[in-house]
Amino acid sequence: MKRLLGISIVLLLLIGVGGVGYAYYWFNSPLKNDTQRVWLAPGTGQKGIAATLSSTFGGTRWHWLAALEASKRLYKSRVQAGEYDIAIGQSPRDIINQLSSGKVVQHRITLVEGWTSQQIVAALNSNDILSGAAIETLAEGSILPETYFFTRGTTRAEFLARLEQKHARTLNELWQNRAADVPLQTPIEAVILASIIERETPKKSEYGLVSSVYTNRLRINMPLQADPTVVYAASNGSGDLGRPLSRADLRAPSPFNTYLNNGLPPSPICHPSAGAIRAALNPERSEYYYFVADGTGGHAFGKTLDEHNRNVAKWRRIEAAEN
Repeated sequence: MKRLLGISIVLLLLIGVGGVGYAYYWFNSPLKNDTQRVWLAPGTGQKGIAATLSSTFGGTRWHWLAALEASKRLYKSRVQAGEYDIAIGQSPRDIINQLSSGKVVQHRITLVEGWTSQQIVAALNSNDILSGAAIETLAEGSILPETYFFTRGTTRAEFLARLEQKHARTLNELWQNRAADVPLQTPIEAVILASIIERETPKKSEYGLVSSVYTNRLRINMPLQADPTVVYAASNGSGDLGRPLSRADLRAPSPFNTYLNNGLPPSPICHPSAGAIRAALNPERSEYYYFVADGTGGHAFGKTLDEHNRNVAKWRRIEAAEN
C-alpha cells in the first residue's frame, strides 16, 4: 500500500513537473501566427482578455490565463486596455509583455489647412475609429489644421477638446510674439486675418507678403477686397462655391463682403495654420497694396493701382491663352 502511494506521489510529481515544463515551453515558444491586431476594450477582465487571445492566436483560455497570471507574478505588470499590433512569431511571453507596455496603435487623421468648420466636422464625424456622438457645430478658426494621432476608443468630444486646447496654447504663444505695430487688437482678429491669408494663397512663402498687403490696407482703413470672404458668404460657409465669383456676389450685402465693408469680417472664414497666424501677426515690410494671380500658382504684387492694373491685364492674357 505504501509502495503504491509512493508510486502515485512520484507520478503526480512527474506529471506536475511535466506540466510546468510544458507550460514554460509554451509560454516562451514563438506562436505560428501572422501579424494580428488585438483590441482590448477598457474594463475587460482577465477571462475576457484570455478569450480574446484564444480566439486570435489559438490555444485554450487556460493557457492564456496561466500566462497572464505568470506575467503578473513575474513582472508585476498588468495588461492595459487598447489596440495592439502583434508581430509574427512572438511568444506568449512577448505578447503579454507588449499588452502590459501600453504601447497601443496610433491612428491618424489629417485636417487640411484652410478647411472650413463644415469640412472638419464632416471629416471627424465620418471617421470610424473615433467614437461617441457626432459633432454638431465647431467655431470657425478654433483648431489648428494638421495631422493628429489618437487611439481607438477616443470619443469625438475628447478629440475635439484636445484640438481646441492646442489651438488656444499656440494662439496665445503667437500673440505674445506679435510685431509691436501690427494693427490687430485681439487674438481672434489675428485668426480672422490669418484665415483670409490661408485662403488667398497656397504658397507658404507668400504668407508674409499677402499679410503685408492686408495690413497696409487696415492701417489706412482701405477695404480689404478679399475674394475668399465673399466666397465664404456666397457658399454659406462651406468655402467652396463651385464657380467663379460674379459681380452679383461682389455686390451682395453681407458682413463678410470686404468689398462693401471696411475692416475685418466678423469671424474667421476657415481654420488657418499656425504659419498663417504667425504671418498675420508678423507681416513682411512692404509698400504693396494689391496683388493678383500670376499664372504660376502665386501672385504678382503691386504698390499702386496702375501697377496692379498692368498685373491684372497680364493675368487676363494668361487666362485667355489657357482657355
